[in-house]
Amino acid sequence: MNQTIPNKTDTLIEMIAAMARLDFSQRVKTELSDDPMDVLAYGLNMLSEELEHKVDEKKRLEEINENLDRFSFTVAHDLKSPILASNGLIDFMQDEVNENGHIPSDSLKEYLGILKDANTQISKLINGILQYSRLENDRMEMSFISLSDLCWEVSKSYQSNDSVSIEYAHDLPKVFHNETALSQVFRNLITNSIKYSDKEFCKIQIEYREFDSHHQIAVIDNGPGLKDNEKKIISNLFENLRNASYESTGVGLAIVEKIVSKSGGRIWVEDIEPTGAKFVFTIPKTTI
Repeated sequence: MNQTIPNKTDTLIEMIAAMARLDFSQRVKTELSDDPMDVLAYGLNMLSEELEHKVDEKKRLEEINENLDRFSFTVAHDLKSPILASNGLIDFMQDEVNENGHIPSDSLKEYLGILKDANTQISKLINGILQYSRLENDRMEMSFISLSDLCWEVSKSYQSNDSVSIEYAHDLPKVFHNETALSQVFRNLITNSIKYSDKEFCKIQIEYREFDSHHQIAVIDNGPGLKDNEKKIISNLFENLRNASYESTGVGLAIVEKIVSKSGGRIWVEDIEPTGAKFVFTIPKTTI
């Protein structure tokens, strides 16, 4: 008895010292009894477990807030472009108003078309914001999905574009994911490749590799590729990957990153020689 108490006392002291360092991972082996040392150990274990839970929750909330800050910056940047275009166009229209208070019909038609495009861009950004918000809060319903069928459904959306081809294997396996969300990942990455293509013909390949713990999927294009510093930006998909003359795609890529990470996967980008980019993401294997 005299031998046991000092050992447990030392362990409790070490645990209290760890808690003072904000390390709440330690536990003391104890038994349910009326012994004061056991009661103290049991109470400290419960307190440490609760505090560890609180710390993890705090880290999670800090990460969400950090992501929302970055996302807000991206949204502000993306919205700024069409709004500036609209304001600039209004200035032009004011300058072209003649003494009778009219704008020449040819100019008016052109200006209205530009305004419509700007409003369409803003509408798409708002829809993207709503999608991102839902991903942040909603639980994704998962099921086994045929990758081949999904690729076929997605590629159909681009069949009317004669300057785009999408290639993929027709014997791809099933993966455990949310069908709507995974379709959104493919669509956003493919649309990104088409938007930034510098070729007359945009060639996109969907590549699949299987590993013990996960599926690996890549969307490969023959576009201009990425600079060395731009490759690092993939870790923060809330920023534009291409040069400043291009329309920002931060919202679309933020949605991709959120879907992939929420399902336990990873995403990164690689260069393809001599030109092109390869967006790679993973889907954990799951069995039921």
